[in-house]
Amino acid sequence: MGTATVKSGFDILLTDIGDSYIAQAATEKALALLAKAKTFEPSQQDLDKRQEIQNRNEKSLNKQQLKCSPSYLPRLLERAYNHPIWEEKAKTCFSCGSCNQVCPTCYCFNVQDDVSWDLKTGKRQRAWDGCLLDGFTKVAPDHEFRKHRSDRFRHRLYRKGKYVPSKIGGEIACVGCGRCVGACLPDIANPVAVYNKLVDDLGIQ
Repeated sequence: MGTATVKSGFDILLTDIGDSYIAQAATEKALALLAKAKTFEPSQQDLDKRQEIQNRNEKSLNKQQLKCSPSYLPRLLERAYNHPIWEEKAKTCFSCGSCNQVCPTCYCFNVQDDVSWDLKTGKRQRAWDGCLLDGFTKVAPDHEFRKHRSDRFRHRLYRKGKYVPSKIGGEIACVGCGRCVGACLPDIANPVAVYNKLVDDLGIQ
């Protein structure tokens, strides 16, 4: 997803070069903070070592390359709503929510009211929930917006690549960490694999 290394979007970027760290400040806030610390100017050898680490990360942390720019995903998904891949992947989905649980960009929850025995007091609390779980979209009177597994599977990928970017202005809600890939038993949760299949079938327009 193009996130193995970054050049912007941070205050301070720390790179472990073995015997020390190189701190790169990108904002005024960061410069003010580093001014309070005891720092040393890195040598050219240190900077070369950092570049070597970044180059290695670009390769080792990008085992599965996205076939399009992440910024293109909203337009790709605009044309993919009825693609057969959603049904195909959902056939082996357990609706277990493991991909939701390990995802750093999943934050959905439900609100539950627990009424005490006196029927006058109780407790309202927030509980974790996930879009792959059956019942996530259930409302009164027992209506469920995404009753089929394929609908829920599609929603997860659309949320990452289309819904969140349109809400917050272009940032894709997938950091490319691969946690969902490791957690998914039927091996269907990989967003890059799904998006690449859509690129193969639908092309880039």
